[in-house]
Amino acid sequence: MTDHSPSLGLPFMAPAQAQKHILLNEALSLLDGAVQLVLWAIGALAPPDDPAEGAVFALADSPTGAWNGQGGRLALWTAGGWRFLAPQAGWRAWDRTADRAVRHDGAGWVSETPEQAPRFGVNTPADPVNRLAVKSDAVLLSHDDVSPGSGDMRLVFNKAAPDRTGSLLFQSAYSGRAEVGLAGQDDLSVKTSADGSVWTEALRIDAGTGRVRLPATPLASAQLNLLPDSGRFSVTDPSTDPGAGAFRAPDYLSPYNGSVFSAGGKYFSGSQTYGGPEATLDEPVRDLIDRLRSPSRRAYGTAFHLLRITAGSGTGAPIRVGGNDYPLIMTNRGAIVPPEFFLNIHLRVESGAAAVGRFQSLFIDGVEQDGPVSLDPVDGWVQVTQQSVSPEAEAFDYDFNFSRIGASPGTQLLIALPVLAVGTLDMGPGRLIGARPSLRAWS
Repeated sequence: MTDHSPSLGLPFMAPAQAQKHILLNEALSLLDGAVQLVLWAIGALAPPDDPAEGAVFALADSPTGAWNGQGGRLALWTAGGWRFLAPQAGWRAWDRTADRAVRHDGAGWVSETPEQAPRFGVNTPADPVNRLAVKSDAVLLSHDDVSPGSGDMRLVFNKAAPDRTGSLLFQSAYSGRAEVGLAGQDDLSVKTSADGSVWTEALRIDAGTGRVRLPATPLASAQLNLLPDSGRFSVTDPSTDPGAGAFRAPDYLSPYNGSVFSAGGKYFSGSQTYGGPEATLDEPVRDLIDRLRSPSRRAYGTAFHLLRITAGSGTGAPIRVGGNDYPLIMTNRGAIVPPEFFLNIHLRVESGAAAVGRFQSLFIDGVEQDGPVSLDPVDGWVQVTQQSVSPEAEAFDYDFNFSRIGASPGTQLLIALPVLAVGTLDMGPGRLIGARPSLRAWS
């Protein structure tokens, strides 16, 4: 039998022990210091000059003075002087200086509440993906009024790179319905979904300019075509007659480099093409209508002409794509450019080859392009959208070439339904613009 207890090292009384009260008092003193253990300091090197009775210090590896030779032990000050205990792995204490719970791991004292934890769950298990998981009717995040703090409260989402995502995702039955944040880019966006798989961008705020876009909500101004003939290439006044009379080449566009403007076909209501009593439509017209309108809406609608352009032999102002030059085929007649506008044109190359240059932003069938794009007959009808956003100090100036369309000599191409509008209209995939009334038509 040993003469000390295995955990606390308390002295045992032996049979017929003389002055047993001395051993008992020694054991009680050690118990008083070890039970409900409060450490006045951790890593203490030298005894204090006037320690309080009952104070316990966790000693450093090489303490000095009265603590010499007691490295790593607990020093307890009592009326009888210093008493020492060897802490065991698993002992818990309160660190009075740091105001925290600590635990002895067999080598030293460590925080009982670690600053880092691999995962944490509140009322639900956390997992390797959701390392912080909370199931609660509400979660409160408040400014620090205890320490006290600054009075501020920020929730920070930090992503690794511009093409990564930092966002708030709102779900219904664990299926996504809305997302707010930096979703795959640095612009702030709001997206919605009805099924968790198909998403629509409802709002975007440009990170650089702060400009707000509503991709799914066309601006009212974007519904009004500034072109006087509503882009119908017709002699008929669009404000008085939905039908298009004879073809008229637009006076707001001018041939360039010897190109020639001519009629390229006409869409009219009630054609036999779509089950009506009138004549059939030319193939290019039908191809465009099939692309623009749903089957139930193809038979009747606002009439318009196509503009055919045959490129001349001039070589001025070429658009270069892939080492090939496509001379400009038309200009606009010095239109005054507002700070924000878009020009939308449906274009089809019938023969030869053409190219579309990039103004500020260029979209082909709703997909933004990094630079000029070449087109040929195999592409069929494409939707060409040019957008411009400029500071007012640089706007309200004349621009003679915002369409940026060029073609090799002899190329024939068709243009339909140009729309010029103040503001911008984000061109999502599949968003096709047909005829739009002009301001005059709304009168």
